[in-house]
Amino acid sequence: MRFKIVWLVSLFVIMGCTSLGEKGAENFPELVTTDETTQTTIRWISPTNLQIFNTLTIPVEISVSAISNVDFLIVLWCSGNKTVTNFKGYDIGKKTEFSHKTNILLLDEGTYYMWTKIILEGNISVTSQPIIIQAYTNLNRASAPVFSPLPGQSANPITLTLSSTTSGAVIFWTTNNWQKVASGTTPVTLSLGFGSYEVKAYATKEGYLQSDTVVGSYTISVAAPQAFPPAGSYDTSQTITFSSATTGATIFWTIDNWTNLSSSSLNLSSGVYTVQAYATKDGHFSSTNQWEYIISSSGVASPVFSPSGGTYDTETLVSATTATEGANIYLSTNGSEWLATNRILLPQGSWNLSAYAEKDGAFSLTNTKSYTITVTRVATPAFTPNGGSYPTNITVNITCATSGASLFWSTNGGNSWYSSTSVLFGPGMYLLMAYATKAGLTTSLTNTATYTIEDTTPPVAGGTIQISNIQASSAFVYWPAATDNATAQTFLQYLLVYANDSTLIDTLDEVTNPSAGVSQIGWTENMTSTTLSSLTQNTLYFVNVAVRDTSGNTALYTTTPVSFTTSSSSTPDGLLTIIFSNWNENRTLYIPGDHNSWDPNSITLSHTAGETSMLSLSNTVTTTVIGQGSSSTEIEFKIINNPNWVDQWSFTSWTRVGPIALYDSGKQIAIACDNNDVVTVLFDVGNSTVKATVEARP
Repeated sequence: MRFKIVWLVSLFVIMGCTSLGEKGAENFPELVTTDETTQTTIRWISPTNLQIFNTLTIPVEISVSAISNVDFLIVLWCSGNKTVTNFKGYDIGKKTEFSHKTNILLLDEGTYYMWTKIILEGNISVTSQPIIIQAYTNLNRASAPVFSPLPGQSANPITLTLSSTTSGAVIFWTTNNWQKVASGTTPVTLSLGFGSYEVKAYATKEGYLQSDTVVGSYTISVAAPQAFPPAGSYDTSQTITFSSATTGATIFWTIDNWTNLSSSSLNLSSGVYTVQAYATKDGHFSSTNQWEYIISSSGVASPVFSPSGGTYDTETLVSATTATEGANIYLSTNGSEWLATNRILLPQGSWNLSAYAEKDGAFSLTNTKSYTITVTRVATPAFTPNGGSYPTNITVNITCATSGASLFWSTNGGNSWYSSTSVLFGPGMYLLMAYATKAGLTTSLTNTATYTIEDTTPPVAGGTIQISNIQASSAFVYWPAATDNATAQTFLQYLLVYANDSTLIDTLDEVTNPSAGVSQIGWTENMTSTTLSSLTQNTLYFVNVAVRDTSGNTALYTTTPVSFTTSSSSTPDGLLTIIFSNWNENRTLYIPGDHNSWDPNSITLSHTAGETSMLSLSNTVTTTVIGQGSSSTEIEFKIINNPNWVDQWSFTSWTRVGPIALYDSGKQIAIACDNNDVVTVLFDVGNSTVKATVEARP
């Protein structure tokens, strides 16, 4: 019998003979063997209840999937002749392969072969013998080595100790990426002299999984020297001593930029000195440190500068201080007149800054340093007017002191940027951000300011409130959308009220603060139509609408509420009601249909700008094209804007359900209509859409 095993997913199975750990056998998935004619199932089982299959005389394949916490797979042949060929294990962690006889464990009966992790594949030849496949968990892994001292920098050579908490573990380590490897039983030590090292190590032990590899970086270098007393201005001679954290290092110093150097003590008398020094040991050298000393014999300490001389990429504020309490400081730039000040702002350019101190007629030595100021950053933009609250719309001008700079601003947190020098703010709150750029210079810092513009203008009502599809207990109300100076139409809110007495809802205050006897549909964003329900039949009602912007300003649609009377409970045959709202321009609408032989001239709606009309089509036709007959059907019609339309078309190819653009000639709509339903179709030219609703008749 030829037998192939394929291990398909990440597994952690453990070598062991007495227990499956915390997982019972019933928690493991099945092993399924398949071939062209048979299917045999092998289940994961405990060692005390091994289930085997005995007769497999044809090749089979076992696939294992969706298993976690598995390190090892164990295959057992209980007795008889057994041959294992072409088997290999693959350890994903170490990227290494090894033979099938690695880690053999002899038990009471048969031989166990064990492979690690992820992939097992090959062929097993067994001559009519039982085969057992078993998985175990809880195999231990050797503890990874620990570094002492921890990785980092040191001014002196160190002895590094590598240790594992796994007793008797063997540690393998390298300092040259495994080109050379050393090993020893934990703990092991190695010496690191001056230089840079990357130490890698792992631990192993028989019967354990190999530990993870740990890496530590060490830099051993001579420490740069330190000087005492520290750099500064002194009114007496000073003896300077040097030290290095590197034991036994020799320190060399100079006061003439390395023309002469010495390792002896340094004595400084009256004068200005630049001291440089480095440390060396065993042919290794530290970096060089530098200090500035001013020694005055007059008893007045010379000033020192902060920051010290050098090159800077922004305008630099330099301060001068003296160790002599109560002394006055005088500054001069490039030989100019002396100024009684202890600080100066250096703009772009090259500057020789000089300073001396004076107290009670005694003068210090003069200290002079050179500064080069190269302004590489564009100046931060400025806003006019400044951020704040304003009662009306304002234009904010954006300027930059850097000539030729380009300005960019944003009011949405930097998601969008615009390139201009001004921005107009209407009602609302805005966070203005701006920065500037110029070729060859660093982009400026970003300036921010908050502006609040009060909105006191109410919205403008959109037009006439309309009532349609009046039933015994309901009616459909719609109105054109309002406009506002600051709030977009889609964010305007509407309040609808209705009552049996028009005097209860004919003022804005009465509508927004309704009294007893007034019903309402509360403030709703972007609401321009609604259905009133639960009305009383054969009753007079009055309707009014208010609109509100995001600043809380409100407006009333009409001071003469629109009225309608609900019908009685006896409802006539349903009608297809078409309401044509023409908001802004003159237009004629032609509606051909099956009931009028598709003649576009037989039914028209002609309007001037601002008018609204309603058209009712009989639903008594018996065809399935339009109407409400004795069974469920569809209402179909075509909308065109050309009276000369004469084309022929198929219902199935032109059927369209939903919004229709009225300016596209030759569009057709089909509306599903169940028996005894009432259909209302609203044509809204302003939005170029068709809205259709189907309501059940009472």
